Amino acid sequence: MARQVPRRNKLQLILLIVFCILFVIATALAILGLVNYDKATQAYDDLVERKNQLDKENADLRDQSNTLIFKITGKTGTIDKALKDTEIAFEATDEQGGLVPELLLLAGRYKSNVELVNKLNLQIADLQNQLDLQKKAQAELATEKQKDTQAFQDKEAQLNTNLLDEQKKVDKVFDEAKVNVSKTRKELTSTINAQTKQIERLTEDNQIKADEIAKIKDQLERLKKTSMDSGLAIQSDGQIVKIVRDANVCYINKGSEDRVQRGMTFSVYPPSAAGQSGVKEKGSLRVTSTNNTFSECTIVNEEADTPISENDIISSVAYHNTRPQIFVVAGDFDLHNTGRATEADATEVKNAIRRSGGQVAPELTIQTDYVVLGVPPNKPTPPAEDALPANQATYQQQLKRYTEYLALQEKAQTMGIPVLNTNRFIEMTGYKPDRIAE
Repeated sequence: MARQVPRRNKLQLILLIVFCILFVIATALAILGLVNYDKATQAYDDLVERKNQLDKENADLRDQSNTLIFKITGKTGTIDKALKDTEIAFEATDEQGGLVPELLLLAGRYKSNVELVNKLNLQIADLQNQLDLQKKAQAELATEKQKDTQAFQDKEAQLNTNLLDEQKKVDKVFDEAKVNVSKTRKELTSTINAQTKQIERLTEDNQIKADEIAKIKDQLERLKKTSMDSGLAIQSDGQIVKIVRDANVCYINKGSEDRVQRGMTFSVYPPSAAGQSGVKEKGSLRVTSTNNTFSECTIVNEEADTPISENDIISSVAYHNTRPQIFVVAGDFDLHNTGRATEADATEVKNAIRRSGGQVAPELTIQTDYVVLGVPPNKPTPPAEDALPANQATYQQQLKRYTEYLALQEKAQTMGIPVLNTNRFIEMTGYKPDRIAE
């Protein structure tokens, strides 16, 4: 009679088979749950590696189960058939021996695998929660990105609208500027044409005036010879009463009561020169100090063959004992024999007249006593038709100075006013520039 397998061992075998089925199902679910989680790749790989290990152990268990089934029934088959055969064999088996130890070992492994599957399920649930949180964060980021993108698109649209408006304004201003430039160009062209015609007329007028001035100048040159060369009568303005040769000093019989003042100059002539003309001077004096009735003078220069002596007369066209002599000065002068006439020397002539008690008037009148003429200004050359306005103005200024000089000379001749050139002025006033005096 066959030994019966204990009922307890039969139950253990059934639990083992169920465990294997559940283990396969749990493992498949774990694998399916981890496929779509990007952030759990490493954990997934670990679980797959563990699964492969468990699969290997299950295969070993399956082999062991098949071996047990074969040992129990003596043949292979389905689980149901194996359970039935096992039940029959269990009834014929001794409860204290046989396959009990092996079944207990398999049951222990089953329990361990169940605990491991539970841990894996917990890890899968934790990873699922992390994945859900990451998906939520990604959704929020996507929403924020969509908002930012929309805001950027709105801002871009607004900027494009503003740019279009500004472009329209610029186009409008540019169109207005083109119209204004065209209008201004026409106005300037018209003005330039009118001014060009006016310049042409002025040039013609200036040429006519230049020709007239040339004729007048020729006439004045002829008159100048008679005016400047005609000698003026030497008038006696005083007399030398004493000479101190050692000190190079002399005294005259005119003082402050006669309007003599320090700095005045006189020419010295012999007593017989009074009322005469063309008499050569003997020398010149400069007043250094005055008293009421006499003055002390320095002898500036004297001729070696005709030295200054007592009773010689003194004379200066710039001096008058009762009123100041009135002069008009025109042209440039070369008092220092530099070969170049300058306005500075003209100023020096005016200052010499004032120091001698005379006055310098700006224009010729009936009250004028003498006219002192220097070198006439150069006749300016008319500028080109397209010359700058500044050049035109300079030409007009120089032409005015030139014509005024000629007009003054002619007017003095007409009025019979004595005209002195540089040499005659120096001779008849006793004034000696520093360079000549040295």
